[in-house]
Formats: sequence, C-alpha cells, structure tokens
Amino acid sequence: MIWLAFSVLLVVLSTSVTEAKVACGVRNTAAQSHIIGGSDANPHELPWMVQIWFTENDPEEFWTLCAGTIVSERWVITAAHCTNGGIREWYHIYVGAHRLIDPTERTIEPAVRRMAVEEFYPHPKYSDEEYDLMLVKLMQEIPFDQTTMAPICLPEPTDIFYEETCVAAGWGYCRLPEGFCPTLQKIDVPIWNKTLCDAYLSAHLNTTQAANVLCTGWSEFAKDSMKGATDGDSGGPIACSVGDRYVLSGVHHGRYTFSDVEWNISTPGKEENVAAHIEWIKNTTKGVYFKAPKPER
Repeated sequence: MIWLAFSVLLVVLSTSVTEAKVACGVRNTAAQSHIIGGSDANPHELPWMVQIWFTENDPEEFWTLCAGTIVSERWVITAAHCTNGGIREWYHIYVGAHRLIDPTERTIEPAVRRMAVEEFYPHPKYSDEEYDLMLVKLMQEIPFDQTTMAPICLPEPTDIFYEETCVAAGWGYCRLPEGFCPTLQKIDVPIWNKTLCDAYLSAHLNTTQAANVLCTGWSEFAKDSMKGATDGDSGGPIACSVGDRYVLSGVHHGRYTFSDVEWNISTPGKEENVAAHIEWIKNTTKGVYFKAPKPER
C-alpha cells in the first residue's frame, strides 16, 4: 500500500511538472519578420501548427497532405481523411515549421523537428462527411520550448463559439486554381451562428447542421467570394481566443460542395466542432492534453 501510494504521488508530481513547463494556447506576436485571402503569419506566431507529409515507398518523393495541431507532447489532432487508412510509416509529422517543408532538402529551418508516428486513432464514427477527426500518437515527445513549438488549449464540452471571430491557419492554396503557400498563412474567420448554418445547409443540401459541425467564412449565403481555409489546409485548426489563450474550436474538414467541382471557394468552411468530441479525445489520450486556465473571478 505504501508503494502504491508513492507511485500515485509520483505520477501526479510528474504530470504537474510536465504541464508546468509550457503554457497552452499562447500566440507569439513578438517575433516579427495564402490560405485564400489570408496573410503571412509571423514566424512561430502559432506554435501549435504542424505539417503532415506522406511518402509511399520512395523516400525521395513526398506529398504534403494536411496541417494539424499539437495538443500535448505526444499527441496531434488532424482530419481523419488526411491518412485515409494509410500505413503509419509512410507519414511524417513536422513541428516547429514556418515555411513549407521540402523533405528532400537536407537543410531546413533550425527549429523544425520530424516526428515519427506511433499510431493513428481516427474517430470511431468517421465517414467521408462526418466525424472527420483523428488523433495521432507520436513515437517521441515534442521538445516544447514555448516559442517554436507548444500546444494549443482544448475546450470544455460546454464551450460554444458561435458568432466568434477566430483564426484559421495553414499552408494550403494561396491562389486559385493552384499554388501552395511557401509560408504559414493566417486569416480571421467568423463561426456562423447555428441558425444561419442550418439555413444554408437546408437550402443547398436538404439537411441541417449536425451538432459536431461548424460553418465558417465571411460570405453570407455565397453572395461574395468566401475567404478562409481551403485545399491543403485540411486538418488545421480554427483557434478562438479565450482571455489571453487560444482554444481549438474546430478542425478543418474542407468546404461544402454543391456542384461537380472538387471544391468551391464560394461555400462555407466545414469544421469539426472539437467541443463536441472532448470525451473521445479524453478517452483516447488518457486525459493527456491541455486546457485553458479558468478566468480569475
């Protein structure tokens, strides 16, 4: 019993020490130096960003697939369609990057670390259009330094971000019809209220918004060109400020498409509502993630 009590105490102390080393959701604005309609982020302004690259059997051939978000030392969250059942050895997670990585280059940014994948954990209810979330467990811990790589905060299950203006980020297309961004892009995007999102989906898809989905973008009923996350930004974060921290409100799935084209910039962004999936994240990671501190009263 004494040994058991000591072991429990040791685990508690270890967890506390680990979490004390880094603060989640801190946006770095001191470092100075296109998501469509976006602008260059400052280097390491959003230190929770990751790039996900894919190679099959040829180590000299890589494809960038998606972005993702750091949630703890060994966990990243992204969209499930980013791997679509691929073999984990074919994927590489890059943390600490500002520029778009070229994995075939021997020289990359000094802060960048390549992390190997231990296992993929797609949401158990994932289909092409629903529950498009995946947790990625890394083989080694990310060396947090609060400047170039640090976790985002996760929301409470009851958190609601409707009508908030939040930050989308990624290295996806800067220009149509093609052209990936050489540096990380950011843009402020509003999260539509549920009534507007439901009305839009009802008008175009004869359906309504599920509780686990958010609509984002500046255009109302596609009257104007929509600005926001696009191809290549899949799996990336929609981060909302709560006090002085940033919380992961959504994971980018794509854009609602109402025609035969692959994607349409005049439609809203489709984001998985992270608050609706906190129990799954908690169970999968065994509770290893960061939450924003409660505001002082």
